[in-house]
Amino acid sequence: DLESSFSVEAVTKQFYKDYRGLYEKLKTELDRIIKNDYKIAKEFETKSIETANFVKKLLGQIVFLYFLQKKGWLGIEKDEKGDFKPWGSGQKNFLRKLFENKCVIENKNFFNDVLEPLFYVGLSSELPGDYFPLLECKIPFLNGGLFEPINEYNWQETEIVIANVMMEEVLS
Repeated sequence: DLESSFSVEAVTKQFYKDYRGLYEKLKTELDRIIKNDYKIAKEFETKSIETANFVKKLLGQIVFLYFLQKKGWLGIEKDEKGDFKPWGSGQKNFLRKLFENKCVIENKNFFNDVLEPLFYVGLSSELPGDYFPLLECKIPFLNGGLFEPINEYNWQETEIVIANVMMEEVLS
């Protein structure tokens, strides 16, 4: 019945089923990328990075971005005076718009060209006025390690190009 389909238990089971499916697809994709790219394979081996842990962290980062997005803390723009609007006024569909602008329009790779700089510069660095020039908006500085590179891997020189179609599925 309708009531049981919206129960917390049913929603939780479906969430974990979907999450596990995305995890398995992303891990398979990352394993394939590493198998075909010696430089990435060497970086993961040197830094003792397992693809399972990399994917778990990536999914955790994305889930947290959805939390920040829901709070209105991402993509805060300037008002007509040129001052940033207050925290909470950010775009509630920030990730979807970011994907469409950077990938569909600008033809960038969402993970390598957009998410990694957002994670490892935007969210993990204290930026003047919380302004992130790459995305031309205000985003919060988050301390605590979630948005630091796993095992200090060199993300600037490691081109992990996860297919945009896969990243779009993660965002759906």
